[in-house]
Amino acid sequence: MSQALFIQLFDGVIPVASRFPARIVMLILAIAITGIGASLTVGMKIVPNPADGLASVIGEKCHKGFGFGKNLFDGISIVISLIIGFVFTGGILGIGLGTVISMIFTGRVIALLETSISKLYSSVTEIEFVE
Repeated sequence: MSQALFIQLFDGVIPVASRFPARIVMLILAIAITGIGASLTVGMKIVPNPADGLASVIGEKCHKGFGFGKNLFDGISIVISLIIGFVFTGGILGIGLGTVISMIFTGRVIALLETSISKLYSSVTEIEFVE
């Protein structure tokens, strides 16, 4: 019930971009906001969504950052989606230019912000609160 309410709310608030330049602007905004949110969630040690948590672990295991892990995880997800699409329908389903651009640049936004967020988190956790 609440999901439908939020979907209706955001459908009324967020404009639908019909022209190509407006769609590019919306894509850029979506990538930036997603990258900022993911880097804040993981960098501030807040419980991330499962995909971001896995991407963070992948980045750590590869001795790289969360941004690299996000790029690698999203790339693997796209490849798996392509394979499933070809096996069951013989074509590409749901993977377009926007998906590929998002895969590349969301990880790069995260990598760009990762050090700043870590420094911010460190400075906040060093503050001692007096009762």
